[in-house]
Amino acid sequence: MKKQDVFVILLSALVFFAIIFYIVYKPEKRETYSKVFNGISSSNVNVKLNNSNLAIIHSSKFYVNVDNKHLNVYKRNNKLYIEEETNIDSEDKNVYLYVPEDYSFDNIDVSMNSGHINGDGLNSSNLRINIANGEVNLSNLNILNSMNVNILSGNVNLSGGVSNLALVNEGASIYFNGALFENNSIDSVNGKITLKLENKDSYKFKFNKKYKDVFIEDKKVSKLSYGYGKNIITIKKNSGNVDINFVGDVSV
Repeated sequence: MKKQDVFVILLSALVFFAIIFYIVYKPEKRETYSKVFNGISSSNVNVKLNNSNLAIIHSSKFYVNVDNKHLNVYKRNNKLYIEEETNIDSEDKNVYLYVPEDYSFDNIDVSMNSGHINGDGLNSSNLRINIANGEVNLSNLNILNSMNVNILSGNVNLSGGVSNLALVNEGASIYFNGALFENNSIDSVNGKITLKLENKDSYKFKFNKKYKDVFIEDKKVSKLSYGYGKNIITIKKNSGNVDINFVGDVSV
């Protein structure tokens, strides 16, 4: 048999096995999904997600975009509902809530099993967040009446102005940069608490017991209260340092 014939036979065999391999192991083409919901603006929003992320983004108009076909978006009794079907694990897991920059909500209620919340410049009278496993990253907040955050595992990063913050984090760190007004409570079971607060003289800190790892302006504080301001911050923790510092000077 000539060398040329051997080469042709080998090349044919190689092509044959390459075709078989492609048929057997051909990557499955992923179907992309995207749906936009218009005409659903509401100052009251209720979000219930299983494994999806929520992003709040500034836009010229109010609308919702989802890339998960198992998400239901509807409006009832002047309230916007965004709900994910239970026990659905899809590849695309995102909800994008687009709102005008000057839009102000009355109430936002978010419940998530696993996922992240990201947003910038959110204005609302009341905000409630419950997450089993995920992260909260909200900057330049303007919360007028109350904000409740309860998270079992995941970091919380907040900035802006918040009234009556009630924050419980059982498994990671807490970071806040901005101003806290009226009566606030921060409870960390296992994680560091870092506060960078505006207007030093406006705060009074209360601790549920004397800690050895609480630092205010880099000085160790081991007493039950500190300061005489009108805005109260009560701190309760199990493990992890508490670092409190002050920035700027704005009127309260």
